[in-house]
Amino acid sequence: MKIGRFTVPGIIAENAWRIAIAVALVVATAALLSMCSGGKSARVKAELGENTTEAAIESGGDAVDTVGEAQAREDESGRKVKHAEDAIDRAPDAGAADAAARDGLCDVSADYC
Repeated sequence: MKIGRFTVPGIIAENAWRIAIAVALVVATAALLSMCSGGKSARVKAELGENTTEAAIESGGDAVDTVGEAQAREDESGRKVKHAEDAIDRAPDAGAADAAARDGLCDVSADYC
């Protein structure tokens, strides 16, 4: 069989429609796989974005909690120091002031006891 200026062997000419269908199926399958993986890729990207957003929100919440806890510790330390200063100021003599100072330091940290 001759197609234009090319000669096609008989077996190819006889099965041309089968070859055309096979090529079409291969192309269609490749296109389908490409679309499916593209959809999966979009889902993965969306899920990754969602997880990243959730992680950022959680991290921000943790940071706020940490700052709040640090502020609470600082406030407690300030209260203990103020209490010690007041006790020292109320002391009737140097010995009592020394004892109040030592007690105040002990309240602030066990390292000073």
